[in-house]
Formats: sequence, C-alpha cells, structure tokens
Amino acid sequence: MITCPKCGQANDGSAMNCTNCHINLQWALENATVIEEGRQRDLEECASSLIVTTTDSIEGRITSEYLGVLAVEELRDSTGEFLGSSDVADTPGVASTPLSAAIRDARQAGLSKLREQAAIIDADAVVGTSIDYVLLSSSLVMVAVRGTAVRWLPRKSGGVDGGTLASAVTDVLGIALGGG
Repeated sequence: MITCPKCGQANDGSAMNCTNCHINLQWALENATVIEEGRQRDLEECASSLIVTTTDSIEGRITSEYLGVLAVEELRDSTGEFLGSSDVADTPGVASTPLSAAIRDARQAGLSKLREQAAIIDADAVVGTSIDYVLLSSSLVMVAVRGTAVRWLPRKSGGVDGGTLASAVTDVLGIALGGG
C-alpha cells in the first residue's frame, strides 16, 4: 500500500496515480516536502481570512452547521515586573512591560492557532470567542482562547437568496413556506 502525501488516500502498491486526488504517486512521494509546504501555505492563507468574533453570529450570514468548540492555551514566560494590565502594551507611545508583551504575544498566538484549527476543518468563521487570562506567577501567564467553529449557508446574488429569512429557511429545510 502507498499512502498519498497530498490527500492521505491509501492506494494499491502498483498504482501510478492516487485513486482520490489523481496525483502521480511517484512524483508526490519524491516531492512530499513541496506538497507539505504548499498545504501549509494554503492553510495559512485560509486561516488569515477567517472571521473570529466574540459575537454569536455575523450580520448578514446564516449559520448552517456548528462544527464544535475549538480551544487553544498559550503559556508565556517573562522575566519582568508586573506593572499593570496588558492594555498598556497596546497603547501607542507607552512602553510595555515584559509581562504585558508576553500577554499580548500569547493572545495573538492563540488567535492565530484558533484560526488554523478552524481552517483545518473548513470552517467559515469562529463565533462566541472568549479570551481568558491566568497569571500563574509573577512572570508566567496563560491565555486560553475558545470559540465555536461554524459554516454558513452559501451566499446567492443579492445576499442569502435575496436576503429574506423565509428563503433562507427554505434553503435549509428544503421546503417551500406558505405554499403547502
């Protein structure tokens, strides 16, 4: 058996092309690092376009599927003295403390990893996102980022089928409303 480096499909040992993605298996095996780099680039591109929000919905979009809760925990260490809250680091022209920089870095890394997790499962957005901070010692902070990955109904011209809730419900349920 030969496992395709591109899609992971198990193929017969004598197969020339993958039965799933049709890539030439010999080339794919010889260029597995190129395939992985391309996959990582695609994942990063997809992740960077995902919407992550603290709200439970996105205006103008109708959720068609809840994919589950995603969670990331980031630990950061600093050797600085705790001088205040992390918003000091986000204030232009104000010097940040090592701990506030660690908190900011952990938050940004957590959100990036949350986006990557959502991209892997082909989500359109992460809603209901929360960010919690725990100071474990004077120089160690943990940032926990959680949210629900969702997929939306596809947009049609003029929004979701003209933008009406009735037509969106019709799309979801596959039934005509009011017409019997």
